[in-house]
Amino acid sequence: MIGQVCRHNRKQENGRKRKRQPDTDTVVDREPTKENFAFYIAEIFECFVDHVFDHAKVLHSAESLRQQLRSEVEEFLLAHVQQLEYNQRRSSETSNGTGYPPKTQRNYFDWVRSTSADHTSCPYSFVFWTCLISKPGRSCFANVKAKYLAQDMSRHLATMCRQYNDYGSIARNRAEGNLNSIDLKDFQSGCTPDYQETGSSGDGEPGGQKHGEALEMDRRKEDLFWLAEYERRCIDLSLAELAKECSEETMAAVRFFVRVTDLYGQIYVAKDIGIRTK
Repeated sequence: MIGQVCRHNRKQENGRKRKRQPDTDTVVDREPTKENFAFYIAEIFECFVDHVFDHAKVLHSAESLRQQLRSEVEEFLLAHVQQLEYNQRRSSETSNGTGYPPKTQRNYFDWVRSTSADHTSCPYSFVFWTCLISKPGRSCFANVKAKYLAQDMSRHLATMCRQYNDYGSIARNRAEGNLNSIDLKDFQSGCTPDYQETGSSGDGEPGGQKHGEALEMDRRKEDLFWLAEYERRCIDLSLAELAKECSEETMAAVRFFVRVTDLYGQIYVAKDIGIRTK
């Protein structure tokens, strides 16, 4: 469905635009029913995609930027579908005492830089922002080094944002059965054998298991925060190198985007602002 919606927009872009009539041409303002549910979801996706790709700045952007934006938007939407599947499996299999879903056994580095980072919207938003700050038909990242560094920076930024988000959302994710960074196997590599096998602290004292679980949770949170701060150092390095390839005007716009995204992650560290769904 997502791929079809994105391809449909591309056909519209190459042909005559269809004028959307909100009162007669969409169902998104009505309650979904069993009969129209698939169309309801497709219409929401189409409204979102049209809003992004029909923006005047995007329509006048370089073809390479439009292609990159379309790819990132599709990855963003697919990442949400993938995350929902992970959450459903985790919630079901954890409640049945069968552990974590097999697909989440992939290593943390791969997961956090792909599905998890794409889920944040940062990668597609950065390309959209690039369209907004570039001159018509051109990219403000004029050479291969600038393009590479800009994309590298945005991926580190998306990763950091996800890690901060997960750091502040552990309690809610546990309550809702959602997959969090600390649930992946790599975060268990520092556990003692006793804790890995039994979940106890191994001290044999009453309440020892609860104490051991608390210590283990603290260790995982510390590791997650360290990784987020590592990503911050990578962002700083990327920005320093990017500044050598871009104008001051471009760098001011890029740093503005970074600060806004970083602020969002810092808010999660201070307090989980996510909306509980369960």
